[in-house]
Amino acid sequence: MNKWVKYILIWIWCFPQMLLGLMYYIVLRNKIVKKEIYKGVPIYCFKGKMVFGVSLGTWIFIEKRFYDKNTIKHEYGHTLQHFILGPFALLIIDIPSAIMALISRCNKNFSKNYYNRFPENWADKLGKVKRK
Repeated sequence: MNKWVKYILIWIWCFPQMLLGLMYYIVLRNKIVKKEIYKGVPIYCFKGKMVFGVSLGTWIFIEKRFYDKNTIKHEYGHTLQHFILGPFALLIIDIPSAIMALISRCNKNFSKNYYNRFPENWADKLGKVKRK
């Protein structure tokens, strides 16, 4: 399949998160310090203290302090979740993940098992992340 046809189909299937990703890119574009491609998906490393990592369709943003192989693989796992669930990923993956991330920032006990809970454990599995 032609790469442009594939990209258009991804935009159609994952439209809400792709649009949010584009808006996120516009907001962060001046803070991006590095761009790399991982398995065909652009990874943007940015300076700031907003979030650890965010995956919105094929848009992956990772804060510089957390830019490592496991985070890239984990966020790529979220990208695969978007490909599987399409527009439903916002409700099933993104909102629960964002809520858990916010709770984890406020509650250290909750954060200890962050990657053992759905949807993070599924993202790790899809991204082939090996945690200790």
